[in-house]
Amino acid sequence: MAHLPDELVRVILLRVTPDDPACLLRAAVVCKSWRRMLADPDFRCRHRELHPTPHVAGFLRIVSDAIPYSSRFESIDPTFRRPATRDLPGWLALDCRHGRALFATPAPVGGFPVVLDFIVWNPLTDERRRLPQPSPRPTAPSTGRSTDRPHFNAAVLCAATAEGCDHRGCHRGPFRVVFLFSTSTRTCALVYSSETDDWKYVTSTPGHNLYSVDNMPSPSVLVGDALYFRGSGNYHAFEYQVTTHRLSAICKSSVSIPHGHGGW
Repeated sequence: MAHLPDELVRVILLRVTPDDPACLLRAAVVCKSWRRMLADPDFRCRHRELHPTPHVAGFLRIVSDAIPYSSRFESIDPTFRRPATRDLPGWLALDCRHGRALFATPAPVGGFPVVLDFIVWNPLTDERRRLPQPSPRPTAPSTGRSTDRPHFNAAVLCAATAEGCDHRGCHRGPFRVVFLFSTSTRTCALVYSSETDDWKYVTSTPGHNLYSVDNMPSPSVLVGDALYFRGSGNYHAFEYQVTTHRLSAICKSSVSIPHGHGGW
């Protein structure tokens, strides 16, 4: 096969399914011309067009949602060796989207209540970024009782979501983190940009204790350019519009919104 014309080799390699990612990795070390071919962005784009269903290498799950936190990446693909199954002590999984995972972890400052940092992790490359602390800072109480947990949640997403990114190769590009928190009178949204490395207050909506962000780790849902966060009650949620930065509470009188707690 090494003596075949490059165009024919390209056609053959494009037919390799994502179910065996190690196959393309082995092909990349055959010779320099194959390596250049596989590294070409046009090849990756065409390969994703032929195989639109993403390959699932594993999933994240929460082992403990009380301090000290613990999460775990479980590999379900025997050919996937990085990072394979691994424990993530001290990390509480909050969200996973567009090739990145978002965690909360106790900051190294000590004291009570415990100040939390946000960490964005790329499970494929093991790259991680500890974000600067927003204001107000996310905190956790000194006890592990679920009734004492603060009312906040956060989501991670590609920075080009509003521009219609297909999310097929943006896991190393710029990203945003949306941080929702509730006070006694309002629920507010702050947005972090990896391009500027800072937070901006963008919007808020009136509310009270009955309509606040849920204090259980519940993953957000992205539909179009809108993020949805579970509220503290069974019958409401929050909608954040990525394009317009509009935050609103959605109340439902008869449909219970499940927790979806524990894994991604």
